Amino acid sequence: MDTQTLLIAAQDLEKKEEYQTAINVYKTIVTNEPNNIDIHYKIGELYYALGELTNALGAFIKVTDLDKNHKKAQVNIDMIRDILNFFNPDLYNP
Repeated sequence: MDTQTLLIAAQDLEKKEEYQTAINVYKTIVTNEPNNIDIHYKIGELYYALGELTNALGAFIKVTDLDKNHKKAQVNIDMIRDILNFFNPDLYNP
């Protein structure tokens, strides 16, 4: 399949909230277009929506590897790192 067909299929899956399947389709696009910043960013958003923060972080870092000035990706990286590094002594944190 060509990239445009895959992109439409992934967007349709996303609308149906079939995020994991959409991620798989987006990853197929990235295999053909490894420097496609928008697709890497979309993968990060979908992983975040699934609560898979470490996978989302990896996708957003890939975006900033490709474009050092991608502000949205950097904001998401900072946010996820804050979540992953959260420690509150008032809560039980073994």
